[in-house]
Amino acid sequence: MFASQSRPEPVLKTHLCNLLGIEHPIIAAPMGPDLTGPEFVAAVSNAGGLGILQAQLAPPPLFRKKFSVSGSSPINRLA
Repeated sequence: MFASQSRPEPVLKTHLCNLLGIEHPIIAAPMGPDLTGPEFVAAVSNAGGLGILQAQLAPPPLFRKKFSVSGSSPINRLA
């Protein structure tokens, strides 16, 4: 292979990716605010995976504030 040619990068695309609208079949489970906080969820989502933010103990105003850092990538809003 010559320097000017590039190899296509291997891509793992599954039916789940198409169903959820994500690039990579990576799902970050909601494991509490100390392990998977809004910054982590946003990073996973912005990298092409599915970030899920745990909201069990967060009152709605706090959850909306945390959710606002996520950007425009898909995030499970039902968790």
